[in-house]
Amino acid sequence: MKVSMKKLKLGNLDGVRGFFMRRCPPTQMSLPSAVAIFILLSINPAYAITEKEAVPCIIGEASNQGYIGMLAVAGAIRNRATLKGVYGCTAPHINREPQYVWNLASRAWRESSSTDLTYGANSWESIHFPEPYWAKSMVFTIQIGDHKFYKGGLK
Repeated sequence: MKVSMKKLKLGNLDGVRGFFMRRCPPTQMSLPSAVAIFILLSINPAYAITEKEAVPCIIGEASNQGYIGMLAVAGAIRNRATLKGVYGCTAPHINREPQYVWNLASRAWRESSSTDLTYGANSWESIHFPEPYWAKSMVFTIQIGDHKFYKGGLK
Protein backbone atom coordinates (compact mmCIF):
# COMPACT_ATOMS: atom_id res chain seq x y z
CA MET A 1 0.00 0.00 0.00
CA LYS A 2 1.39 3.41 -0.96
CA VAL A 3 1.06 6.02 1.78
CA SER A 4 1.36 9.73 1.16
CA MET A 5 3.16 11.58 3.95
CA LYS A 6 0.76 14.50 3.44
CA LYS A 7 -2.23 12.24 4.04
CA LEU A 8 -0.65 10.63 7.09
CA LYS A 9 0.26 13.94 8.78
CA LEU A 10 2.96 12.49 11.03
CA GLY A 11 2.82 15.46 13.39
CA ASN A 12 -0.84 14.67 14.09
CA LEU A 13 -1.06 11.54 16.22
CA ASP A 14 -4.84 11.34 15.84
CA GLY A 15 -4.39 11.24 12.07
CA VAL A 16 -1.82 8.45 12.38
CA ARG A 17 -3.96 6.50 14.84
CA GLY A 18 -7.05 6.84 12.63
CA PHE A 19 -5.09 5.82 9.52
CA PHE A 20 -3.92 2.57 11.12
CA MET A 21 -7.23 1.74 12.78
CA ARG A 22 -9.16 2.10 9.52
CA ARG A 23 -6.74 -0.13 7.61
CA CYS A 24 -5.68 -2.56 10.34
CA PRO A 25 -8.51 -3.23 12.80
CA PRO A 26 -7.12 -4.64 16.06
CA THR A 27 -9.06 -7.90 15.60
CA GLN A 28 -7.18 -8.62 12.35
CA MET A 29 -3.71 -7.68 13.61
CA SER A 30 -0.96 -9.97 14.85
CA LEU A 31 0.43 -9.30 18.34
CA PRO A 32 3.90 -8.20 17.10
CA SER A 33 2.26 -5.80 14.62
CA ALA A 34 0.01 -4.39 17.32
CA VAL A 35 2.97 -3.88 19.66
CA ALA A 36 4.99 -2.15 16.91
CA ILE A 37 2.11 0.18 16.07
CA PHE A 38 1.54 0.95 19.76
CA ILE A 39 5.20 1.92 20.15
CA LEU A 40 5.10 4.10 17.04
CA LEU A 41 1.92 5.84 18.20
CA SER A 42 3.40 6.41 21.66
CA ILE A 43 6.28 8.45 20.26
CA ASN A 44 5.29 12.09 20.35
CA PRO A 45 7.16 14.24 17.82
CA ALA A 46 6.73 17.24 20.13
CA TYR A 47 9.57 15.87 22.27
CA ALA A 48 12.19 15.90 19.53
CA ILE A 49 14.10 18.76 21.17
CA THR A 50 17.10 17.35 23.01
CA GLU A 51 18.12 18.22 26.55
CA LYS A 52 21.39 19.59 25.22
CA GLU A 53 19.46 22.04 23.02
CA ALA A 54 16.76 22.92 25.55
CA VAL A 55 18.79 23.55 28.70
CA PRO A 56 20.62 26.69 27.47
CA CYS A 57 17.28 28.08 26.27
CA ILE A 58 15.66 27.43 29.65
CA ILE A 59 18.58 29.18 31.33
CA GLY A 60 18.41 32.09 28.90
CA GLU A 61 14.69 32.53 29.48
CA ALA A 62 14.30 31.74 33.18
CA SER A 63 17.57 31.42 35.09
CA ASN A 64 16.38 34.11 37.52
CA GLN A 65 12.98 32.46 38.08
CA GLY A 66 14.00 29.51 40.25
CA TYR A 67 13.12 25.90 39.62
CA ILE A 68 9.36 26.40 39.18
CA GLY A 69 9.89 29.18 36.64
CA MET A 70 12.37 27.01 34.73
CA LEU A 71 9.95 24.07 34.81
CA ALA A 72 7.19 26.27 33.40
CA VAL A 73 9.39 27.50 30.54
CA ALA A 74 10.59 23.94 29.86
CA GLY A 75 6.98 22.78 29.62
CA ALA A 76 6.08 25.57 27.23
CA ILE A 77 9.12 24.73 25.08
CA ARG A 78 7.93 21.12 24.91
CA ASN A 79 4.42 22.29 24.01
CA ARG A 80 5.69 24.48 21.18
CA ALA A 81 7.88 21.62 19.84
CA THR A 82 10.43 24.02 18.40
CA LEU A 83 13.09 26.42 19.58
CA LYS A 84 12.24 28.85 16.80
CA GLY A 85 11.40 32.18 18.40
CA VAL A 86 12.90 31.29 21.79
CA TYR A 87 15.20 34.28 22.06
CA GLY A 88 16.73 33.21 25.37
CA CYS A 89 18.68 30.48 23.54
CA THR A 90 21.31 33.05 22.59
CA ALA A 91 21.25 35.19 25.75
CA PRO A 92 24.75 36.40 26.63
CA HIS A 93 24.48 35.42 30.31
CA ILE A 94 23.97 31.68 29.66
CA ASN A 95 27.65 30.69 29.83
CA ARG A 96 28.22 32.79 32.95
CA GLU A 97 25.58 30.95 35.00
CA PRO A 98 26.88 28.71 37.81
CA GLN A 99 26.68 24.92 37.59
CA TYR A 100 23.71 24.68 39.95
CA VAL A 101 21.60 26.72 37.48
CA TRP A 102 22.54 24.28 34.70
CA ASN A 103 21.60 21.39 37.00
CA LEU A 104 18.23 22.98 37.80
CA ALA A 105 17.53 23.60 34.11
CA SER A 106 18.42 19.99 33.25
CA ARG A 107 16.15 18.71 36.02
CA ALA A 108 13.35 21.03 34.84
CA TRP A 109 13.68 19.74 31.27
CA ARG A 110 13.47 16.12 32.36
CA GLU A 111 10.51 16.73 34.68
CA SER A 112 8.66 18.73 32.03
CA SER A 113 8.16 15.51 30.07
CA SER A 114 5.55 14.50 32.66
CA THR A 115 4.51 17.86 34.18
CA ASP A 116 2.93 20.89 32.53
CA LEU A 117 2.40 23.82 34.88
CA THR A 118 1.32 26.08 32.01
CA TYR A 119 -1.92 24.32 30.96
CA GLY A 120 -0.66 23.68 27.44
CA ALA A 121 0.93 27.09 26.85
CA ASN A 122 3.41 27.29 24.01
CA SER A 123 4.44 30.94 24.32
CA TRP A 124 5.43 33.25 27.14
CA GLU A 125 6.54 36.80 27.79
CA SER A 126 8.03 38.68 30.70
CA ILE A 127 5.65 40.81 32.74
CA HIS A 128 8.26 43.57 32.51
CA PHE A 129 7.43 44.18 28.84
CA PRO A 130 4.20 45.49 27.30
CA GLU A 131 1.82 42.80 26.08
CA PRO A 132 3.21 41.58 22.75
CA TYR A 133 1.14 41.84 19.55
CA TRP A 134 0.99 38.05 19.19
CA ALA A 135 -0.60 37.60 22.62
CA LYS A 136 -3.83 39.25 21.46
CA SER A 137 -4.65 36.20 19.31
CA MET A 138 -3.74 33.69 22.04
CA VAL A 139 -5.32 32.51 25.27
CA PHE A 140 -3.65 33.54 28.53
CA THR A 141 -3.21 30.42 30.69
CA ILE A 142 -1.23 31.36 33.82
CA GLN A 143 1.40 33.67 35.27
CA ILE A 144 4.35 31.98 36.97
CA GLY A 145 6.96 34.26 38.44
CA ASP A 146 7.79 37.00 35.96
CA HIS A 147 6.32 35.17 32.94
CA LYS A 148 2.84 35.18 31.46
CA PHE A 149 2.05 32.03 29.49
CA TYR A 150 -0.19 31.84 26.44
CA LYS A 151 -1.68 29.05 24.38
CA GLY A 152 -2.34 29.37 20.68
CA GLY A 153 -1.20 28.67 17.16
CA LEU A 154 2.43 29.11 16.18
CA LYS A 155 3.47 29.63 12.60
